[in-house]
Amino acid sequence: MKDIFKNIKNVNIINIFLSEKDYHISELIDGYKVNHFINKYPKHKNNVVKLIYLSYYLMLIKNSFHCDWHLGNFIITLNNEK
Repeated sequence: MKDIFKNIKNVNIINIFLSEKDYHISELIDGYKVNHFINKYPKHKNNVVKLIYLSYYLMLIKNSFHCDWHLGNFIITLNNEK
């Protein structure tokens, strides 16, 4: 996933330190779930939706998919109104 999104400056993919069949250990990213973020910052809804669609599009054209792609796997943060 890091390779797919490397040129998208507003998207960060977590670092995974250890991965096994049933779990992984990764860095902790502080942020909001998509719905909570949109409720809290409604003026950013269009940007969030565009980034989610972009993530799916990039996976399509790279023929590489996240095996559990759903909104619960997106964490949204706001830094300097971006």
